Amino acid sequence: MGHTFTGMAVFEKPAATSRGQFYFTLLAGAVIVALLWPLDTRVDAALDVTKNPELARVAWWCSKVGEGWVVAVVVIPAAFFSLWMNHPRIASRIFFAGMISFFSGISAT
Repeated sequence: MGHTFTGMAVFEKPAATSRGQFYFTLLAGAVIVALLWPLDTRVDAALDVTKNPELARVAWWCSKVGEGWVVAVVVIPAAFFSLWMNHPRIASRIFFAGMISFFSGISAT
């Protein structure tokens, strides 16, 4: 049986959220950032790869794994495989995560 895009559950209208819930989430996020802000310099010093060659290697590998071509080689086949297995919602989430990664990389570059 053929599927059409309009028949897929991916394109359902998202559930509405109240303004109160939105503002609460926004406030909670701001409070968490404010509470963790003093730890920023400690974490930054702990992850300073210039003093630790092992961490420098890990950072290099993380950088290579996060490159756009790696994301494309993994995300696009995974999304198509999910569609082939008749899981359009999973495929759309995989594709969305890949596109977010891609656009974040472009904006950072």
